[in-house]
Amino acid sequence: MSRGEVLRAHSFNAVGPVLFVLCVLQVPYRVWRAWGLGSAGPRRERLDDTARPVLWTVLIALLVTWMLNIVSEAVCSTRYCL
Repeated sequence: MSRGEVLRAHSFNAVGPVLFVLCVLQVPYRVWRAWGLGSAGPRRERLDDTARPVLWTVLIALLVTWMLNIVSEAVCSTRYCL
């Protein structure tokens, strides 16, 4: 992804580009928090409540696609696959 090969990254793992975008978005967010611009009030809790399920969903999707790739490669190595 960092070299601009989006299609290749997507063909390797379909969730990889999503994880890359989430990692890139962490940089401005962490700078924003380090400068103390984010409040620790209810808005911050709402952001955490939203971000946590998104991150878990992406993580689970990443692992599931890896497992499916491993299984499909194992099946295709023993049989003729298109």
